[in-house]
Amino acid sequence: MNVETEMVDRGAKIVERIKVELSSKSMKRGDFYKYSGINSQSLRNWKMQNSIPGTETAIKMAEYLRVSVKYLITGINDIDISKEEREFIFLFKQLDAADKKEAIDYIQFKLKNKLDASKRGENIYNSETG
Repeated sequence: MNVETEMVDRGAKIVERIKVELSSKSMKRGDFYKYSGINSQSLRNWKMQNSIPGTETAIKMAEYLRVSVKYLITGINDIDISKEEREFIFLFKQLDAADKKEAIDYIQFKLKNKLDASKRGENIYNSETG
């Protein structure tokens, strides 16, 4: 594979990752375009020509999609976390300091209850309590 083909392939793979992320998160393309400052032609250019998004555009796209820039550009995700964990982090970052502390306190409370129940031999997540 030559460098020119590799660049086109990279652009096509970026576009594919964008489409997968938008679809899996039920996000609208129009909102993505508006937030990122791009349009559908940008995607076509990245896919068909030797081009990839610039730094600022990649950052905006990654923010909107809630993925890392590295993942968006390369497909490599350094942190092995689930989509739910990624969503939790995204939502947590939007909280103010007091709400973050409250969320942490709640999680610690839930974990303590789970640990206490485990020590007593109880299953706190049975079908009766949901």
